[in-house]
Amino acid sequence: MPNTYTQIYIHYVFATEIRMPLIKGDKQQELYAYSAGIVRDLNCFMQCIGGMEDHVHLLVGLHPTLSVSEFAQKFKANTSRFINEKGWVLGKFNWQGGFGAFSVSQSGLMQVRDYIRIRRNTIEIIPSPVSMNRFCQDTRSIMTKSMFFTIRNHRSIRNQPYQVPSGRYFR
Repeated sequence: MPNTYTQIYIHYVFATEIRMPLIKGDKQQELYAYSAGIVRDLNCFMQCIGGMEDHVHLLVGLHPTLSVSEFAQKFKANTSRFINEKGWVLGKFNWQGGFGAFSVSQSGLMQVRDYIRIRRNTIEIIPSPVSMNRFCQDTRSIMTKSMFFTIRNHRSIRNQPYQVPSGRYFR
């Protein structure tokens, strides 16, 4: 085949270090606009962006030459530099070391866009295992237990007692 045709949609979730509520008000919109530029510069397509004061959700059409982790690393490095140059926080801004990345099918794009849009209006600050399970149900996703642990282990609540939720959305 002489050309490459792909549809690689990834829902990313990036949280601020120790889930500090640092992305507020006008800064949030400015960060979203800057983020769209980063995504464009990486030859990817921004489907939608949203979030809360302590985390950002991105739905991205990933370019086939970028890995999921490479995109995350470049996105976090550039946005961290941007926030630090703007002086929005005392000291140095950092994202958490890990991130969430979920593949999204063409048929699930609208559900994920709606989920990201709703996130801006929620009061739930630290997603619990129950809310993660609800997200999987709402978007008809299937996560493995190892994927869930990877996401959870990068949260500031990792030292608290925890039990894996059971159900058909975990295998």
